[in-house]
Amino acid sequence: GWCWCVVVACALMAGLDYTLLGCILVTGGILVLIVYELLLLSDFESDDINSIDFCRKMNKLIPPEHYTHFAQLALLLLGGKWILLLINIPLAAYHAHLMHKKTYRLDPTKIFQVVGFVGNFVLGKLVFFMLMFFVYLFLLLFNLFE
Repeated sequence: GWCWCVVVACALMAGLDYTLLGCILVTGGILVLIVYELLLLSDFESDDINSIDFCRKMNKLIPPEHYTHFAQLALLLLGGKWILLLINIPLAAYHAHLMHKKTYRLDPTKIFQVVGFVGNFVLGKLVFFMLMFFVYLFLLLFNLFE
């Protein structure tokens, strides 16, 4: 019980990097959204959900994921994590392009033509954010025990 309080207090006094901690939490939230998107894709591909419901649910998930990633970029910018910021910029720029052109929304009448691309893109985002999660975690622990 009380020994965990001592560990947390020592970690806070040791100079915990709040930027990286915030990035870990934000990336964890993004990963939850992406896993839910993958579950929806799985249900759609196995005909457990129709195209209208699938697109309605996916279209509700995509903007929060993009805005959360933009917030993570702001956090990295304010924290001065320039290399991590540069790693995240290409995906965020693509998200901004989709949001600006309003092409992020999935159309139930055309979803069967693009479901393969959507699935591959979501899997790619899952890999990217999983890697970034572990990079943030490694850097946080490295800085903590340095």
